[in-house]
Amino acid sequence: MKMPGEVNSSTDGQAPSADVNLNAGLTAEEYDRLHPYLPADYQERDTLSVDAASVLRHLTDLLDMVITYLPRYLVQLLWPLPLTDVPRVGGEFLNGALLFADISGFTAMSERMSTLGKEGDEQVTELINRYFSTMLEVIFAHGGDLFKFGGDALLAFFPDANDANADGVGGPLSAVMAAWEMQAAMTAFHQVKTGLGTFPLRMKIGMHSGAVFAARVGDADGQEFIVTGPTVNATARAESLASAGQILISEEMYAQVEAMRPGFLTVAPGPEGHQVVMALGANSASRFVSPPGKSFPLPAGADLVLPDEPWPTSVRRILIALERLTPYLPTGLLPRLVPAPFRHETGGEHRLVVVLFANFVGASELIVKAGKARSGAIADALSAYFTTVQQIISRYGGVVNKVDLYDHGDKLMALFGAPIAYEDDVERAIRAALEMRTATQAPDFQERVGFLRSQRIGISSGVVFAGHVGSPHRREYTVMGDEVNLAARLMSAAQEGEILTSDYVHRKISTLFELVDRGAVQLKGKRLPVSTYAVVGERATSAAERGIHGLRSPLVSREKEMEALQKAVTRLWRRKEGRIISIISEAGLGKSRLAAELRTWSARFKDRIRWLEGRGLSYTQQVSYSVFIPIVQDALGITETDSVTDIWYKLRHRTAELLPKEVEEDILPYLAQFLSLPLSAQDAERVAYLEGEALQRQISRAITVFLEHLAYERPLVLVIDDLHWADSASLTLLERCLALAERAPLLLMLLYRPEKEHGCWSLGETAPREHPHHYTAITLQPLEREENQDVRLVCNLLNLEALPPTLEQLIGRAEGNPFYVE
Repeated sequence: MKMPGEVNSSTDGQAPSADVNLNAGLTAEEYDRLHPYLPADYQERDTLSVDAASVLRHLTDLLDMVITYLPRYLVQLLWPLPLTDVPRVGGEFLNGALLFADISGFTAMSERMSTLGKEGDEQVTELINRYFSTMLEVIFAHGGDLFKFGGDALLAFFPDANDANADGVGGPLSAVMAAWEMQAAMTAFHQVKTGLGTFPLRMKIGMHSGAVFAARVGDADGQEFIVTGPTVNATARAESLASAGQILISEEMYAQVEAMRPGFLTVAPGPEGHQVVMALGANSASRFVSPPGKSFPLPAGADLVLPDEPWPTSVRRILIALERLTPYLPTGLLPRLVPAPFRHETGGEHRLVVVLFANFVGASELIVKAGKARSGAIADALSAYFTTVQQIISRYGGVVNKVDLYDHGDKLMALFGAPIAYEDDVERAIRAALEMRTATQAPDFQERVGFLRSQRIGISSGVVFAGHVGSPHRREYTVMGDEVNLAARLMSAAQEGEILTSDYVHRKISTLFELVDRGAVQLKGKRLPVSTYAVVGERATSAAERGIHGLRSPLVSREKEMEALQKAVTRLWRRKEGRIISIISEAGLGKSRLAAELRTWSARFKDRIRWLEGRGLSYTQQVSYSVFIPIVQDALGITETDSVTDIWYKLRHRTAELLPKEVEEDILPYLAQFLSLPLSAQDAERVAYLEGEALQRQISRAITVFLEHLAYERPLVLVIDDLHWADSASLTLLERCLALAERAPLLLMLLYRPEKEHGCWSLGETAPREHPHHYTAITLQPLEREENQDVRLVCNLLNLEALPPTLEQLIGRAEGNPFYVE
């Protein structure tokens, strides 16, 4: 086996160091497939005449780094030497022993170290990597394979003798010896010295043996290696029953070890029929240890570069390996690896993350019922569940971090805020969970998946340690910390079909979603009961999203802006005068609050003014017309419970009231298309001839005509909040609507941040240029600290005449931003 970076690069008679055209010998389709794995400096060259050896060295280095993120079993299975066809989705039964190890004390230490900032992050990263390196060395030395990281936990597999060691040392015996040596190595971590003192760490290990179902699931957008089945559940149960410092094995595994080496183990009775390993036979470590990597040797990219073959052949083989393996990488990792595979940043950091755990039950029952003869069907069912959930989570900007073992069913962990963060990650996670619940309860899903008996979800949010951890030979991107544990505990406490959240999550999303107080629950690992809340669904009407519940302050330092808005509404009512108003500011300065106060003030006009609102959402920027869908639905009186027949009736009835008959007949098919309604054969034929931009123009025209006649019926205030998150189709439609302010009683209010790279900024430039006499721009500034406007805000909120000096100093850190002040 060659070392990473050592390449055999024969190039059709050319010397290895000669420049070659990378296109030479590769088809256009092959080059396009190779493109994502090449650094930018290669891609920028038109001819791509580069050193053949450097190309191969880069590709083999990249492959070697990719391999370290995957189980060796999976790498061997997908390795293209010899080249065989491996289905994307599939599975098989593996016989052996599972070892599940978890350490206690790390979470408390990590949270304390987070107070040191970057220095604390570096110390935590060094410690966890030293721990993992130590344990992985033992696991590999005993012929095991690291199947899963689980935060600070490890799941290792040791194959049975007929699949592994020629000397007959089977999986259970290898696993128990590895566990004993791991506990011995753990003594080096019992008292860990850090910059904040010494912290005690302990490890517990649970083990079971039998048949394990190993599945490859997912699609081209992302794949996952899943190990599941009754053996996996029993292993998780053994670990949960073990105490710190113990090795707990099932009765079945103990019997297997006894059959292999009678009297080898000294045990004591443990909980629920398990056995606590107290001692091993003499000389066990030197007598029975398997050679390193004998069961699962680690391939290298250089193995795919064979002597005396044309270099394009080696490139093709490496390309196949990369295409098979990279879908299993953590989301977003591949682009970071490509520029310099062995020099990418692998450290950790403490960051704010939302953690979602979903416990899905039924896979083990399916495995028992279907048996080995139907392993393909089992994998297909698991893949259908995983793909559905992954697509939902991805749509809301989250990532599936792993599918992990659990003592009852399996659990999926998703992250929002790592590796990519959004300011509304909590809302995104809740919406994803609600959609997961709806999707998995749908009859067609149940028919397609078959095995799912129940699903329950727990969600928590807070600061966790996130980063690439492990050893140079095996690593993973993971998160660990108290909030991770809390989300898992909430999942365990949830009822079937329930979404259970922490108090912090409840406070963040209670204005948007209906929640039920489930009371304080005593959770494992928590000294005091924890407040829990079940998510029922989205609120029919969102409450105020800003501010502190129960506290209210009049507007501070926004009198001039409010006066200008009130004047515009008054002219809209009295003179039927249209206007376009942009309210521009950074986050938290009060755009939404100003619009909400104006709506409250406008209630004096009662039914003489219509008010409609739309909002850009960061997770719907790829959904066409996402800003206008709720606007049109609200105007038509459509509710979530309406059937297709109900919606069609409301659309026809309302357009017939508003529009001349010929106009109604003209735009009705496009409004129906916009609302995703089934069309009659005649209308479908009209729409079918239009594609892309042509259809978008007709839909935009139809909505504009509809809104114009709404305004003629009754003066209309149309508020678009968070325009900086609007999709491109909504922006195009808005640009068309600008002209309505010239001829219809429409007040169009656009609320957005000064993000010049987004289309909202160009829309804000178009409005004054094309409609200068009907445009007003309002730019909000931070509260003036010199005039104590931030202090006045807090005094109003707390009903105080003055603030204590310490509190006044504290709110100064908000730099006049009302949201941060609150």
